[in-house]
Amino acid sequence: RHTYDWTGHGCGCDGCRTIQLLALGPDIQENLISTTSRTLRDVTPTIGELLGFISEDATGTVMDELFRTTGIVDDLTINTVGSTNIILLWSPVYGAIEYNVYWGTSPDTIDSLAASTTNEFWIDSGALNHPARYYQVTVTY
Repeated sequence: RHTYDWTGHGCGCDGCRTIQLLALGPDIQENLISTTSRTLRDVTPTIGELLGFISEDATGTVMDELFRTTGIVDDLTINTVGSTNIILLWSPVYGAIEYNVYWGTSPDTIDSLAASTTNEFWIDSGALNHPARYYQVTVTY
């Protein structure tokens, strides 16, 4: 908001120096207040990124700090449980919002989403009744 020292748009008050942008959606980090210095020119490419279009003529940059990031769990352990089930186990990842379990029939085709979970494990029921499966777990921050 403008302060009592406000003299006109573009002065040095907080209201003129602060961009207020409320970004909501599944790809936006929750409860984030960005302290990165930005200009109004950054709003257009950021909205383009959110909506999936390229803003070719925009002169700003995408506010990447708003978006959730993903990574791959690097300590995945796979064990059999009983005669038909497979359990996937991994260590908790600090700041994780959820884990996504993917599988495929070869190491190059691990692209089928099997489950999303907040747990550090997942059981593939009946997996041993199917051809070989390859797994990967990603984490969303």
